[in-house]
Amino acid sequence: MLIAPADGAPRDRWIEVAAGHVLADKPRWSADGRILYFVSTHPTPFFNLWGVRFDPEAGQILGQPFVVSHFDSPDRMISPHADRTELGIASRRAVIPIRTVTGNVWMLDNADK
Repeated sequence: MLIAPADGAPRDRWIEVAAGHVLADKPRWSADGRILYFVSTHPTPFFNLWGVRFDPEAGQILGQPFVVSHFDSPDRMISPHADRTELGIASRRAVIPIRTVTGNVWMLDNADK
C-alpha cells in the first residue's frame, strides 16, 4: 500500500506503508491524520486491523505498522469478503464487521431396533 501527497508527487516520492504485507486493504485515516489504519492478513490467514503512525508535517511514516485487533480463529474474525467489508474510524472508536461462525456435529445411531 502506497501513499502520496494530496497535491500530487512523482512516483518516486510515494511512501510504502505496509512493506511485507501481502494483502493490505481498506485504508482509513484517523481524525487527526496521524494514524493510517488498514486491514491485513499479515502474518496469519485472518484479517486484523492494523495502524501505522504518520507525521503529516514531514510526510513520513513513524515506525513500523502495529496490530490493533487480534483475530486468529474462524469462530470470530473480520469478514474475509473484502469486496463487501468496510470499516469506520472515529476519534476513539473503530467499527469493524465481525463474523461469528458456529456449528454443531450430529451423530445418528443406525443400530437395528
